[in-house]
Amino acid sequence: MKPLIRSTDRRGALLLLVLGMLTLFVIIGGLMLTLATRTRIAARAFADATTTTSAGPLQSRGVLDEALMVLLRGTRNEAGIPQPMRGQSILEDRYGAATTGEAVARSVTQLTMGAFQNYKPILQASIQSLSPAVTHPCDLNGRIITFKPDPDDGTVASYRILRTTGTAQPFTVFLANTPTDKYAVLPKNRCDIVINGPEFLDEPHDSFAADPWLARVELKDSRVSKVTQCTYGTTAACDNDNDGVPDGVWLSGVLPDRPAPLGGTLKYEVSYLVLDLDGRINANAHGSLAATQPPASWPGTVPATGGVAIGSVPVGLGYGPADVDASRLLAGGPTATSVPGFPSVRWSNVVLGSTVAPTQTMANANQRRPTPALGAAATTPVEGRYGTDKVPGTGAALPTLQQLAVSGRSPTDLQTLTRAYLQPPAGNAGVPTLTFFTPSNAVVDLQRSPYDLRLDSDAPRSAAIRNAVGDNPFTVAELERVLRQFDADASFLPQRLATLLDGYAERSRMTITTDSWDTPALTGSSLRKVRDFMKQFPPPTAPTRIATGTAEVYDSLSPDVTAGLRFDINRPLEHPSVPAGQLPKVKDRYCQHLYTLLVALGLPASAATAQWAANVCDFRDTDSAMTRFRIDDTITDGWAPPAGGTSVFGAERPDVVITETVGWSGKLFVTLYHPWKAVRVDAANGSVDTEQVDPSLGANNMVALTKKSGNDSVWRLRVDGGPAVGLGDAAVAGQPATTCNLGPNTYAVVQTSDDS
Repeated sequence: MKPLIRSTDRRGALLLLVLGMLTLFVIIGGLMLTLATRTRIAARAFADATTTTSAGPLQSRGVLDEALMVLLRGTRNEAGIPQPMRGQSILEDRYGAATTGEAVARSVTQLTMGAFQNYKPILQASIQSLSPAVTHPCDLNGRIITFKPDPDDGTVASYRILRTTGTAQPFTVFLANTPTDKYAVLPKNRCDIVINGPEFLDEPHDSFAADPWLARVELKDSRVSKVTQCTYGTTAACDNDNDGVPDGVWLSGVLPDRPAPLGGTLKYEVSYLVLDLDGRINANAHGSLAATQPPASWPGTVPATGGVAIGSVPVGLGYGPADVDASRLLAGGPTATSVPGFPSVRWSNVVLGSTVAPTQTMANANQRRPTPALGAAATTPVEGRYGTDKVPGTGAALPTLQQLAVSGRSPTDLQTLTRAYLQPPAGNAGVPTLTFFTPSNAVVDLQRSPYDLRLDSDAPRSAAIRNAVGDNPFTVAELERVLRQFDADASFLPQRLATLLDGYAERSRMTITTDSWDTPALTGSSLRKVRDFMKQFPPPTAPTRIATGTAEVYDSLSPDVTAGLRFDINRPLEHPSVPAGQLPKVKDRYCQHLYTLLVALGLPASAATAQWAANVCDFRDTDSAMTRFRIDDTITDGWAPPAGGTSVFGAERPDVVITETVGWSGKLFVTLYHPWKAVRVDAANGSVDTEQVDPSLGANNMVALTKKSGNDSVWRLRVDGGPAVGLGDAAVAGQPATTCNLGPNTYAVVQTSDDS
């Protein structure tokens, strides 16, 4: 066999194959490198182009936010901003300058809930390292405290200080907790806090003279005619709200210069427009269901009596915002009428919602922007503030405390259904009769009240166009659509309120609001006087009210006043859980708190001041018993009226007055008059007496002149120099002594007996 011999000519084939593959890889790599380079160049070019077109708007939004913060809270570098803005920010107007109105604590400890007499809404905290130092703990009451914990330890939250105790730092503060449906994580460790200055200490109200940031607008036919004072300026040079009327001035130096995206430097000028929402009609609060109906729709309207047409008498007794006839703001249109008080369909739509599907109104001279169109779904009505059922609240009666707070003889008319007028006297009737006209005498004032509509910060606001559950009050976003209707992005805002206002949306821009808030705190000179008065007491050391008769500020003054808040003059004087024998103590406490407040405000600690406080108490309570109030003229050493000291008695309404007297030798005739003639007339002309006589003075709305309390006559006459004669012990001319009753708007003549 011949052996196999390999040929040496094939030894380079494998090497050529490897080299070929390497060459291919080099070509592919070069191709990929070329593609990557070209892609990078294209990406950079695209990025440059994108930055050029988008960096400007992005930077502009940040600049606008910064300019807004300068307006709201000022800046630490005030030397660089224009002179009109220095020390004139909106929050400085409320809380004072940072150098004088702010206290900073470097630590807060022992933060617990419900530590004050087991009240869960109360937080208790210990604060220290205050700068500037606080000499008296009462300086902190009523102020807002904000916790600033580390991000992992809690949430930033603000509370109002209700009470501060302690003779020196650390102070113990008791805080109003957040509402029940809000949640804040309390810090577990020490953290910084900020305590704002007292609210509106130097300026208790906004004014164009004192607030250069407030623009002053003059209206004509509810539209802006001119701006006489711009924000931080006088002569208007630009139009901030695009309504065609110049309303702002250009300010330089508000913001620092910045580099431009394409090179160079950007210099900024800022123009502000700040409008006050005070004095506007509140689309959520003003008006009521009754104000949406013309007088003709009231069944069985009482005809004109004594020249008074019931239709011309306004609805409501002046109890609150619901009595305001807001419909006149939107009067006119196809339903205009000469009948006074006839509401416009527009206002009825705001309250009750539209009755038909809204139609889009085209732009015209009175309405530059068309009425919003709600799309294909706009085939059904749009809801107003009362939602689907078109009534406020849930229909339940107000809580007992609220009933007591508004109790009295006359109708309270919380539903604003009542018309009140004076019916001229007939013949020798004496005085006009106070007449209340209501659709029905069976109407319960405390049910379906317009004040059942919740407008607090915790109340839900769905802003639903249709089918809202319960009430459907308007939101700030819906108000913004009306305020900014000339802006390019107005169509992206909620449209419901603007739709219901239809052709009046433009002129409503300066007259409508959805929220009206005011601070509950004492402000201005009143706060200074009360605070200085509280400093006359030793610093309080106990967290609870201590025994009467000690020099304790929290025992002498009303709890709301010591908390830096306003005195609640309508607080209940009766309560179902308080026995009748304890009610005099409740009223005495009311008189004490009102009296000490008057003294703190500068009135003398005298019988005249105490008399006024007792009169207020007796004006508000529902009985005819005069409240006895013992005076303490040295309040700062503790509330302890001396046992034999001065007392005053409150003046109840005069159920019986003397109108005339005739006397000669041996005879005296005295004419007595019961003045309180008031009736309530319903739609069917049914009449019932109101302003009822206290049952302790008589029955069936009659004053029993012979009424006795024990063995003593309630009604007595005394001639100077002689003894008091009880009418229950003497004969009364014309009637036996046992049956002399005096009805409303009637007279009785009392004479001396023959043997007197």
